[in-house]
Amino acid sequence: PFRHPEDAQWHVGQALKRHEEIFGVRPTGMWPPEGGVSEALIALALEAGLRWIATDEEILWRTLKTARDPSLLYRPHAVTRHGQSLAVLFRDRELSDLLGFVYNQWDADLAVKNFMGRLHAIHQQVRDPSSPALLTIALDGENAWEHYPQDGHPFLRALYGALASDERIRAVTVSEFLDRFPPDRSSSLPELCAGSWIDGNFSTWVGHPEKNTAWAYLSKARDALTSETASTAGREALSNAWRSFYVAEGSDWMWWYGDTHY
Repeated sequence: PFRHPEDAQWHVGQALKRHEEIFGVRPTGMWPPEGGVSEALIALALEAGLRWIATDEEILWRTLKTARDPSLLYRPHAVTRHGQSLAVLFRDRELSDLLGFVYNQWDADLAVKNFMGRLHAIHQQVRDPSSPALLTIALDGENAWEHYPQDGHPFLRALYGALASDERIRAVTVSEFLDRFPPDRSSSLPELCAGSWIDGNFSTWVGHPEKNTAWAYLSKARDALTSETASTAGREALSNAWRSFYVAEGSDWMWWYGDTHY
């Protein structure tokens, strides 16, 4: 019995605020936590004024109920709801996972050669001079590089060197691409399948008895924080309690309960 969309709205707002504090500019797009999306998230993104969001390719195939199709994957898609639109990007799962979990075990130059070969093969599949393909890579930014030699520096230098010298490929930000090649707003995705980058669902965070029990306790904790008793606590104490509560709502908390992580 845990349903608090106002908390999700708070998390999105805090993320945008924090980004602006650090980088001096409000972001125009977002990879939601764990690539988790739903129609409710679309509404939050539109309300926050975001221009784009990104998630895993499995969400695209489940939304369209179709097999993997490069012509559909390697481009932004418009999502229009109640007269408002934003672009949704779907990451190439195989390439993202190679960067996240495989190439750290390879020689850097060999890994880059393999990666570039895969890009060239995709380029051959989706060549269209009038509408260039957009290939999206997304992975846990904090987890991959500690497993690479020298925190991935040799690999990343070789990779960006290869990208910069290849006439067929250009590294761009999402906004740079959307400025030149916006998605067709006359063709909107249907209702978005709810899920994340992990198996295209939310089973990592809910469903197992331990996870469900944890959510039940979190619900009780929230009820306590909004009770009359809590209102008698000092302002600082209550603020700290809410911050701890919001942390427990985050994706790294429920992750660890259940059989898959322990």
